[in-house]
Amino acid sequence: MKFLLAHPHLDMLGGSERMTSILVSELLEMGHEVGLVTASMEESWFPRRDEIRLYWIDRLQFLGDELADRLISVYKALKKAIDEFKPDASLVVIQETAYAALMKMTPHPIKTAVYVHFPYDEEVSDINLNEYLQRYRFPMLADNLVHCADLLFCNSKLTQRAIRQHWKRSAVVVYPPISRFFIDNKPEPDGERENTVIYVARTVPLKQQKELIRWFRGIRRKIPDARLVLAGYTDPRHSYYFDELRGELDQPDGVEFLGTVSDQKLLELYRTAKVYVHPRVGEHFGMAPIEAMSQGCPVIVRYPAGLCEVMRHKQTGYIARSDEQLVKYIEKTLTLPEKEWRRLSRNSVRFAARFSPRRFTTQIVKNLKKLTH
Repeated sequence: MKFLLAHPHLDMLGGSERMTSILVSELLEMGHEVGLVTASMEESWFPRRDEIRLYWIDRLQFLGDELADRLISVYKALKKAIDEFKPDASLVVIQETAYAALMKMTPHPIKTAVYVHFPYDEEVSDINLNEYLQRYRFPMLADNLVHCADLLFCNSKLTQRAIRQHWKRSAVVVYPPISRFFIDNKPEPDGERENTVIYVARTVPLKQQKELIRWFRGIRRKIPDARLVLAGYTDPRHSYYFDELRGELDQPDGVEFLGTVSDQKLLELYRTAKVYVHPRVGEHFGMAPIEAMSQGCPVIVRYPAGLCEVMRHKQTGYIARSDEQLVKYIEKTLTLPEKEWRRLSRNSVRFAARFSPRRFTTQIVKNLKKLTH
């Protein structure tokens, strides 16, 4: 089959971008044809780029209305993709319902699904809204255009409930995958671990890096050799937060910020860390914790979160119901007897194997095929 995917910014290196790269690779692996509409791309995340039919969103001459200008640019790219590629179905791989609406406006409208990471973008504010618009995102239109999507996917039951409450729509839960790179590269079962805590996330306020650094200072007083390693894309839409975070990092206290790192480097970090901590409250799901588990690194998740729906407390890590409890679980994991820690580690590897690209893509394709009948 021919599937047209759309994602406005594939160079931001967050969860939706990672998921798009995995989906593209797996669709090609399964013998499907893939068209892709985007305005930007990190080429290293798309190793089979030559096999993709790419349609770029180009900036048109400014018409005097920034919103209209951007929408027309997206429409032109979508129309060209539909006319030339002639897809059987399409998927917008981020909660941009405007893209579904624009596909319906083309001379040959097609059935369109939207993968919703959350029904409204909690990171948008008056301060950074224009940054979203510059990257062909239209969060101000999402509520009014959701009816244009023929099908909604989402990443967890937590998000499914939010969609039902906010949009009065149903959605199909398809838990995100992790890359084959992490699943296929199994860790040594008894490899040595350092007293390192790791957290991988874009630098945005909701991800709680600054709070984690402050909590970690208290942990260091009890466990002097503990280290905190932070990695993740520095999101330009929240540059002020990175400046604040850098101020916290000026004080040397066992905290290291690595910024964006390669998958190979992530693999090494996950394999040497003793625990992965995910402090964000209300995380829709979270792919990085699963990546960490695939390398035998137990996880501590702050409830509520989509991952709590499938993760078993005390089996692959811990579910913390308060910030104080999260800190206590970090301290507990760093000081666990070796036998107990290894039990968590082995359980984590088995758990992560459930989130394979093939399982994810098969479920997506199965539901997209229903749209074409």
